[in-house]
Amino acid sequence: MPYRDEYLAEFLRREGRGFFTGDRCPACPAGSTGRRPAYRCLDCSSLELLCLECCVSAHARHPLDVIERWTGSCFVRSSLRDLGLRVQLGNHSRTPCPNSHCANESFVVVHTNGIHRVAVDYCQCVDGVDAGSYRQQLLRFGWYPATHDTPATACTFRMLEHFHLATLQGKISAYDYYGALEKLTDNTGLSPSPDRYRSVLRIVREWRHLKMVKRGGRGHDESGVEGTRAGELAVVCPACPDPAVNLPDDWENAPKERGFLYRLFVAFDACFRLKRRLVSSEHRDPGLGCGWSYFVPDAIYRKWVSTQGEQKEINTCTGLSAVDHANDRVQAGYASTAAGLGLCSRHEFVGRNAVVDLQKGERYCNMDWAFASMFKHQHPRQPTVVSYDIACQWHRNLEARLAALPPVVRLIVPSAIFWYAIPKLHIHSHIVKCQITYSFEWLAGAGRTDGEGIERAWANMGPVCTSTREMGPGSRHDTLDDHWGYWNWQKLVGLGKSLKKKLVASIPERIKHQAAFDAFTESQEARDVEEWRAMVLAFEADASSPNPYHLPKSGLTEADVRLNLARHDAELAASGAPSLHNVTPSGFIIAGLDLEEQQRRIRIEGSGPWAAAGAEASRLRTNLTSSQETDITQLRTRLTRNITRFRTLQATYMPAALRLLENNPTAAASTVQPEDVALYLPSALMAEQLRGCTAGLAEIEDKLRDAQCASALDSLRTQLHIKSRYLTYKQFESRHQAMATRTRTLITRNETKIQLHAAKYQDARRAKIGLAGGDASSIALRELTRNDCRCMEDSEEVERRARRREAMHARRRGLEARDRREGAIAERERPDSDTVGVGHGEGTRVVSVSWIWNGADNADVRDALRVEWAKAWSRARRWEEEVLLVKEEMRRVLVSLEHRAQGWIGRREGAGDLEAAHAEGVRAFADSQVLVLRGIAQKFKDVWSEVEVQGESAGMEEEGEEEEEEEENAPAARTVEEEFMENLYEIAV
Repeated sequence: MPYRDEYLAEFLRREGRGFFTGDRCPACPAGSTGRRPAYRCLDCSSLELLCLECCVSAHARHPLDVIERWTGSCFVRSSLRDLGLRVQLGNHSRTPCPNSHCANESFVVVHTNGIHRVAVDYCQCVDGVDAGSYRQQLLRFGWYPATHDTPATACTFRMLEHFHLATLQGKISAYDYYGALEKLTDNTGLSPSPDRYRSVLRIVREWRHLKMVKRGGRGHDESGVEGTRAGELAVVCPACPDPAVNLPDDWENAPKERGFLYRLFVAFDACFRLKRRLVSSEHRDPGLGCGWSYFVPDAIYRKWVSTQGEQKEINTCTGLSAVDHANDRVQAGYASTAAGLGLCSRHEFVGRNAVVDLQKGERYCNMDWAFASMFKHQHPRQPTVVSYDIACQWHRNLEARLAALPPVVRLIVPSAIFWYAIPKLHIHSHIVKCQITYSFEWLAGAGRTDGEGIERAWANMGPVCTSTREMGPGSRHDTLDDHWGYWNWQKLVGLGKSLKKKLVASIPERIKHQAAFDAFTESQEARDVEEWRAMVLAFEADASSPNPYHLPKSGLTEADVRLNLARHDAELAASGAPSLHNVTPSGFIIAGLDLEEQQRRIRIEGSGPWAAAGAEASRLRTNLTSSQETDITQLRTRLTRNITRFRTLQATYMPAALRLLENNPTAAASTVQPEDVALYLPSALMAEQLRGCTAGLAEIEDKLRDAQCASALDSLRTQLHIKSRYLTYKQFESRHQAMATRTRTLITRNETKIQLHAAKYQDARRAKIGLAGGDASSIALRELTRNDCRCMEDSEEVERRARRREAMHARRRGLEARDRREGAIAERERPDSDTVGVGHGEGTRVVSVSWIWNGADNADVRDALRVEWAKAWSRARRWEEEVLLVKEEMRRVLVSLEHRAQGWIGRREGAGDLEAAHAEGVRAFADSQVLVLRGIAQKFKDVWSEVEVQGESAGMEEEGEEEEEEEENAPAARTVEEEFMENLYEIAV
C-alpha cells in the first residue's frame, strides 16, 4: 500500500512518450538526416519511439504487432497497414517479390493480440511451383486460411495454439475467446473490427482435426489421412494390459496367484448433461474423423439403434435417480439426450471407440454397442472386470445381446473372462443382495479399484456441455474427441505421480491390514479358520456358492414368533379348548409389548438424548417445538386409552397385577405420565404372584422377549451402519448450510432409532432376567451400554488406546530424531491421538468390533465372526493385490512407452521418397516424439525410484526397539520394493 502512488505514476508515464521525447529517431543511421519519431509498438519489449520508415522496416517480420501514433498530445491506435507495410508471402527472403500479386488490400488476420487488417502480396515465381498455392503460402507463413480458394481471412498458428490449449484446459468457448479478441482490438466501439467469428469456428475445427491426425502418425503413412482406421487416433492407456505390447508371451498360462495382474479393468456410465439439440444434420455437418478416436462410427450405429424399440430393462434395484428415471427425461427437441462412455477404471483413459450418443434414456442397446466396440480393440480372451452402476441388471443375458449385434461390432466371447462389479460409491444405493454380490471389496484380484474414475471424466467434461449442446453432430463429435484426447494425454503424463502415490499409500496399508488379519486369525480356532477360508475360496470360484460375507438373520424374528403363537391359538380353538376371552393369551402379551414399545418411543422422543429407561427419564425436553409437543401429547392421549383397554384384559389373565396396582397407587396415578405407568407384565411379577395368573403367560413372554432381543440387535446393527454412512457423507460431501442442516436432521432422526432399538434390547433383557428369577447369569445376553452401540469401524476408545500406544512406541524408538522426510511420512501414516475421524471405507478399517457384532459364544455369533474374518482377509488380500498391481502397471507403462518410441522410429524411415523439406519435417517430428516418449519414461523411472525410502519407513513401524538396534548395526538388506524399483527400467526393456 505505501507504494501505490509510485506504481500508479509509472502506469501514467506509459501513457506519454516517457524518456523518448527527442526530435530524432533513435533507429535512423547516425549520418542521416534525423526524422521525427512518432510511432511505438506495444508488442515489442521497448516502447521507444521510431519514425515512420524505421517502424515499418523493423516490423517487416512482425506484421501483426499493435502500433500507436503520437498526435502531439496523446497516443492513438494505428496499424502497420496504414503505415504502408505489405506482407510478402512465398518469398523466403521476405523481400518484395518481382512476380508478386496483390490478392487483398484488406486481408483479415486473427492473432492473440487482436484482429488485424493487413495488405498481402502472394508470390507467383515460376508459375507458382516454388512458392506454392495461395493457401500453401499462407500456411508456410504460419497463417491458417479460412477458405481454400482466394482466402481473405486467416488465423495465426500462435493464436490457434493459444486458444486450443485454453479451451482444453480452461474449457473456454470459441465465442468467449473471439469476443475477448474483439474487445482487445477495440473496446470502445468506435472502430469495430470485421466479424470473422464463423471463419474462426471453421478454422478451429480443422485445426483440432489436423493436430489429431498429425499426432496419430497419419502424415508418416503412405495411405495418408484417408487410411486411418477406427480408433487409431485415440491416446491409449500405457498401463493397461495389451498382449501385443506389454504382457509376457505366456500370460494366459499364468498361475492363479498372478493371473489377476493381467486383467483389464473397465467402467461404463452415461452422462445426461451431454445433450445435443435437434439442429443441423449429418449431411450438412459431417464429422471430419468420425470413429477415428473415441466416438463409434456414427452412420452404422445410428442405423442399427433406430431399429430398436422401446426398452424398459432398468428396475428399482438401485435408488439412483439418474438411472431409475433415465427413460422419463425430457427428450423433445434433442437429437441426443446423453452420451455413454467406457474407460479403463484404474487409470481413467477413455477407451477407443467407447463413446456413443443416447437417444432415449440409458438403454441397453446403446451401452451394449459401446461395450462391444471398445472390446473390439482388446484381445478376444482378455480377462476383464466390468464396472457399471447397474451391472447387477445389465450383465444378465449380455453375451446373447452382444452376439446379436451387427457383424461390425458383433462380439462372441466366453462369459468366464468377465467379472462384474458396481462402483463403490454407487453400490450403497443398491439392495443388500447386490452389495454383497457385486462389491469390489470381495472381488479377488481387484486390488483397491473403486470403479468411480468415470465420474471424474464426466466432471471434466461438464463445462463443455453448454457449448456442444448447440453444435451440429459432426462439430460436436470432433470437439468432444479433442477434449477426451487431451484428458487422456494429461492422464498419461500424470501416471508417474499417480502410480507412485498409489504405491506409497498401499505399502503401509498392506502391512497394517495383514498384521490386523493375522492377529484376528490367531484369536480364532484353527478349524473355524480353515472352514471359513474354504468358504471364501469356493465363493470366489463360483458365485452361486454360499456368500461368506453375508450375515444371516439371527434367530426367529418377532413376526415369526407371533405367527407361531397365532397358529398355536388357532389349533387350541379348533380342538375345542375353552377360552377365557376373545383375546387369546398370546394376544394379551403382544398387546402389552406393543404398549411398552409406545412408552419407549414417547420416553425417547420427549426426553434428552440417551436418557435412561424408567420413570426418572420422562421429563420433557425444553427445546421441543410446538409441533413436537403437540405430537407427543397426542401420542400420550392414545397411549392412555390403550392402557385402559389393557387393564380390562389384565383383570382376566393377571388379577395379581391389579392387586399390585392397588398396593402401589403412585404407579397408576393421574399425575404420572402414561409412558411411566407400570404395565406389570409376567416378567415384573414374582414366581408366587404368577401362580394366580393364567398358566403359560411367562413362557409366551419369554419367547417374544427372545425375538425382541434378536430383532433389536439386527436393527441396531443396521442403524449403526446407516449412521456411519451419514457421518461420512456429512464430513466429505456436505458443503453448504442448507445441506449440512438436512444431513444433521437425518443423523438426529437416525440417532433416535438407534436409541429405540438399544432401549428395546435393554427392556427385553431385563424382562428375561425377571422371568429367570433375577439371575442374570442364567441368560446368554450381555448388558448393552452406550459405548457398545458402535459400528465395526467406529471403535473410538480402542482407536484412542491404539494411537496412544503407537505414539509411545514411536517416542521410544526416537522417530523424532530421524530425518525430516521419514518423519513426515511416519507422521502422515500415524493419526493424531486426540482426534477420531470417521472411517473412509470398508477397505481401510481394521478389525475392532463391539460385542453386538461378535459377542456371545453361539452359532449366530460364529456367523458374525466368520463374516468379519472373511472381510479382514479380503482387506489384507486387496491391499496385497494393489501393491502387486501397481508394480505391474509401472512395468507395463515403461514397456508401452518404449514400444511407442520404436513405432515412431519405424515411421521415421518412411520419409525417403518425399520432397526434401517435407522429408526433413517428417523425420524431425518422429524424432521429437521419440524424445518425448523416452523422456517421459525416464522421468517416471526417476519419480518411482523414490518409493523405496517410503516403503522402508512404512515397514519399520512394526519393528520393536531391540530389533531396530540390531538393524542399525547390521548391513541394510534390500527389500522387495527396493530391488523392484532399482531394476524397473531393465525389467521393462
